Amino acid sequence: MFTTKYSEILEQIDQVDPINYGRTRNFIDGDVSKLSPYISRGVISTKQVM
Repeated sequence: MFTTKYSEILEQIDQVDPINYGRTRNFIDGDVSKLSPYISRGVISTKQVM
């Protein structure tokens, strides 16, 4: 499930490997950030992720 604790969401951002994500995100077993629920609801911004 998705956490609702802001500090844990920020930790998730820090754990994203942008190189691996970009290379594998379109594959079934690829790397995904799992941040879209937070971005789409305005909890975090795309600027925070970048």
